Amino acid sequence: MIRTLSLGIPYDASTAVLLGALFLLGIFPGPELFRYDPDIAGGIFLAYLVDNVALLVLGLTLAPVFGAVLKLRETWLLRGVLLLSVKGTYSLQHSVFDMWVILVFRLIGYLMRRGGFSLAPVIIGLILGPVLENNLRRSLLISRDGLAIFVERSFSVTIPAIAGLLLACIIWTANSTGRK
Repeated sequence: MIRTLSLGIPYDASTAVLLGALFLLGIFPGPELFRYDPDIAGGIFLAYLVDNVALLVLGLTLAPVFGAVLKLRETWLLRGVLLLSVKGTYSLQHSVFDMWVILVFRLIGYLMRRGGFSLAPVIIGLILGPVLENNLRRSLLISRDGLAIFVERSFSVTIPAIAGLLLACIIWTANSTGRK
């Protein structure tokens, strides 16, 4: 969490979801958060402190209840989670379309898991995608020269080149280990 707040970089799926929620609220984590909004940063750390104390108290008192829930069969537990997620989604906008969206994304997630794909990059991409799109649109509007803004400075060329080299190395390594 410290890395996410101080650098603005999520390091797993749960912090990516939290980072997306902060973006939606207009709070942009990073070094500027501590400089321009110290009250928000302090409030977040205070909330985590109170949360840890409350979690300790509730965890110690409700441990037998959680143990009883773990004794349920997994199929019943998953059905309960699915029921609560569908009910919660329907209660937001009273839309049957939202429940179909849940079904489609559940199927996509199932197929990805069967295929051996990690779901964390998809979640991070869904959260950070709109931010990337807004910044791309903003830079294209500022440049007025089209895509030339991305190749006119050495830094603008170096970072994508390094990313492309790393991607090529990953693909090459995966292919070479797959052949052995």
